[in-house]
Parts: sequence; C-alpha cells; structure tokens
Amino acid sequence: MNVICNAYLRGEYNTLIKSIRSNGYAIRSLSDKKAISDLMESIVYDQNLSIWQAIELAAEKKLIKLSDSCINKIRRERAFVEEYSKDEFYKEFKEQYLAGNNTYNKIKDMIDIPSEDVFDNWKAIYKRERFIEELLSPDLKFIEALNYSKYLDEETEYITMHKTKGSSIQNVIVVMDEFFWNEYKFSSLYSPESDTNADRIINSKKLIYVACSRAISGLVCVKVLTSDEVELFKKAFPQAEEIS
Repeated sequence: MNVICNAYLRGEYNTLIKSIRSNGYAIRSLSDKKAISDLMESIVYDQNLSIWQAIELAAEKKLIKLSDSCINKIRRERAFVEEYSKDEFYKEFKEQYLAGNNTYNKIKDMIDIPSEDVFDNWKAIYKRERFIEELLSPDLKFIEALNYSKYLDEETEYITMHKTKGSSIQNVIVVMDEFFWNEYKFSSLYSPESDTNADRIINSKKLIYVACSRAISGLVCVKVLTSDEVELFKKAFPQAEEIS
C-alpha cells in the first residue's frame, strides 16, 4: 500500500502502474489511467478514510492484493476480540484496570488474580485487544499513517534529531518516544527504576539533551504517558502541562 501511495505522491507513475498491474489491475486506455489517478487521489487525500477502509478499497479495486496470510491474520484478530468480549472475568479485569487499578498490587484485592504473572497475562490480552480495536477503528485515519510513513522516510518539513548534524534550529519539537530504538528508554528520565541498563539510561539522557539544545527560540517536548506515569513525570518536570 505504501509503495503505490508514495509512488503516486512523488509522481513516479511508472512505478505505480507496474505495481498495480502485478496485482491484476488492467490498463488498456487513457481513461483507465484517469480512473487510477482519481482513485489514488481519493485514497491519499481523503481526511475521513480509515486505514482499514483504505486497504479494503485498494484491494477491491485491485490496486493491491491481500495475501491469504494477511486475510487470515485479520480474521484471527477479530475472533480474538470477539472471544474476550464474552469473557466475564476479562470484563471485570478490564473495568478495574481502566479504573486505575493497573498494577498487580492495586488490583489483587479487587478481583481474584493469584499472582503477578497471571496479572501480566491479562494485561497482555488487554493491550492486544486495544491494539486490534484501534488498528481497525474508523478513527485511525489512513492519511495519518501515510504522513507518519513520510516522516520516517524524511519526506516532510520535519527532520529527525540524528539527521541535523549539529545544526541549530529555530523551533524544535522533541517527541520522547523510542519507536523502534532499543538503545533508548526515555521513561528512565523520570522513573529511574524503570530501567536497569546503565548504558541505555546514559544514551537516553544524552539524546534528549542534544535534541533540546538544538532549539534557538522555541522548544516543545511531548511524551505519551500511561496513567501511572503522570505523577512521576510531573515530579521530574514540574512545568509540564497535561493534555488529554
């Protein structure tokens, strides 16, 4: 999906046509090419199209081809959500977890969970359910995913800290999230006990310092927090503003 969308946005029409032809899209005339252009336009610029709606539309129109493994994966994930939606104990666990009893010590007196390992298992089920529901939700827009992909490929007006090469920048926004970096854990900045890897703690502090020190006049730092992290973060950064 990324290949055809990025090819269209970059004006790489030969790449786009080659890709969709391999998926069974027939191009026989100029009107067929116009139809492709109109379809791609509606996918990449529609503010209301969700990720899954965009994928289903592209598959229906033969712009992409969903593999059997992908289709089966989605079926399994939907079946997983359906299964636990009927589980009475899970419903109770989820209610308590969302009410703020989101650690074993907090929840063990509220419902019958015999050990921290059992708690971690139910917590993993909740996180998986949440991920699936958000992934397939109509609220998760395709244009946001596409913009994020462009950001990762550095095709936006924003630039990652590692690519600035010591430059000073007028306005800086620092997103305190590790994404796919295993060598950083920014929660160690406000919750030292969350990480026992000394090198990773040092790397995290250095990276945040370097990123923040690039700003000339404007600096904003953003961190998505779990409910049990909020107070720790505010204690470490008393001037932080909570945005819900």
